[in-house]
Amino acid sequence: MSSSSIPSTPLSPEGYLGDAMFQLEATLVLQIAQRNGPSFLLRPNQENTIGRAAEADIVVADRLTSRGHAAISRDAVNGEWQIRDLESRNGTWVDGQRVTEMSLRPETSIRIGTTEFIFRIPARRSLEKSEDQSETILRCEPVGEIEGHNFQRARDGIVDEGRRTMLLYQTSIHLLASRSIEDVIAATVEIAAEHTGADAVGWFELHETNALESVLVVPPSSNLTERLEESRCQEFVRDGHAVWAKRELHNESDNHHTYGLMSIPVLDGERPWAALCATAENDRLQENDFGFFVSLISLASAACAGHRRATESGKPIPTPLAAVDTVDATPEELQTMAFPDFHQISENLRGSLRLDDWQKILITEALRRTEGRIPEAAEELGISRATLYRKIEQFDLNRETFIRDDSNNVTQTELPRPK
Repeated sequence: MSSSSIPSTPLSPEGYLGDAMFQLEATLVLQIAQRNGPSFLLRPNQENTIGRAAEADIVVADRLTSRGHAAISRDAVNGEWQIRDLESRNGTWVDGQRVTEMSLRPETSIRIGTTEFIFRIPARRSLEKSEDQSETILRCEPVGEIEGHNFQRARDGIVDEGRRTMLLYQTSIHLLASRSIEDVIAATVEIAAEHTGADAVGWFELHETNALESVLVVPPSSNLTERLEESRCQEFVRDGHAVWAKRELHNESDNHHTYGLMSIPVLDGERPWAALCATAENDRLQENDFGFFVSLISLASAACAGHRRATESGKPIPTPLAAVDTVDATPEELQTMAFPDFHQISENLRGSLRLDDWQKILITEALRRTEGRIPEAAEELGISRATLYRKIEQFDLNRETFIRDDSNNVTQTELPRPK
């Protein structure tokens, strides 16, 4: 996974429209346990290098990645994006095939070492003029572009509000360890309401009729839903765009009333299915709030993705082993909660509390549950595939032994005996 820091806030709108350096045309979306992770922008006027070296444009902390592994650039003549292998040791793989140089199309899969990206070109919607002169669109860009620019700012050392950066880091741990979509929604709305200038924050689902229906609004008595119905924000959210609008109203007494409205789509892949919306009087919503909302929704989207897939498939949602809370239970009750042969494990460990010992048990159990399937085991553990591969190598485990229906695999793996 990239060593770039948690996204902060994006550049001003002038950075997108007035300077060719920041006209974002393509992104690489990191895949984590079959979910969309952060997006990294690809600048069209330079070669974008990918590798383990700190000076790479996209840094990949992967032992199987070369220091300078591959480069992506845009042909100035035909406008096509191309990837080129930089004589890496383990090769560059595009849609499962090893390549030295190849043109990229949207939704192409790229594998560098054990790290996987999806190449995307976000579709930007034109801001056609509206007959409603009371509403001004201040920001409107595809979510992937904003995320990519956030990471580029972090990469360039431009970090805004260290307090919020730490808050996003803590939030990521909390959201990814959630038990249900409802938990994710509640936590996201609470954090957004508490740490921004919003007067009201809500989570809305996007239905087949393209209408936004409120799921949770804080405070419940707010007029956020009514303001959304009067705004064009819903149109842009349906296209996967994050939008910030300002509305100025005048009544018959010539009283002036102004409020801001922000709507950030929650994406499942490229498809929006929900939105985080916020409103505030006058100019209380600021640029840094917009960037914070986008970063927060990026985390919430990843946390929701696994829950949604499990629900739609009709399969029970597994509880990630990394997310199990402390429970009030006797030692005898604990024996049957996770492992089929708790007595043997306990005897082998001899009361050890060393993290390495227990990590090996968790990884072994995850491989047993998933019959050695790395993507599913990584999702069970709440870690990336690259991390799981490193742990398997560290503990000298052979995942081939788990590719069979044997409920006793966890006990067959020789566990370390503490000295």
